[in-house]
Amino acid sequence: MDAQRVLFRHGTVVTMDPAIGDLPVGDVLVYGDIIEAVDSNLGEVDAEVVDATGKILIPGFVDTHRHTWQAPLRGIAADWTLGQYMTGLHLGLSGLFRPEDTSAGNLLGAVEALESGITTPARLVAQREHPRAL
Repeated sequence: MDAQRVLFRHGTVVTMDPAIGDLPVGDVLVYGDIIEAVDSNLGEVDAEVVDATGKILIPGFVDTHRHTWQAPLRGIAADWTLGQYMTGLHLGLSGLFRPEDTSAGNLLGAVEALESGITTPARLVAQREHPRAL
């Protein structure tokens, strides 16, 4: 078995490719960071097999700079300068966040990311007082 090849088997596949379409049950073969094949059944393949039954396989984007905890405050600072943002948010509103507020903000921020097609956000945190809420 080739250790770099992974076959995701029996997942619901959203391809974004009109030639292939979406597959209610399908397989995706990945080699390193390349998608080698997508089909309803790829048969026997020399690869590590991951059972994706009941899972959704989707293409996605990586967001390397997302302040998920700030999701409840989106739009508040749309017209602020950087100085106003740093003062108003980091020295002001963020100090009012309780652990459960930070946790809820992170959850909402993750949902926002998914809604935008981002499947891998880097969560940037300014809530050092509440590390367990992260």
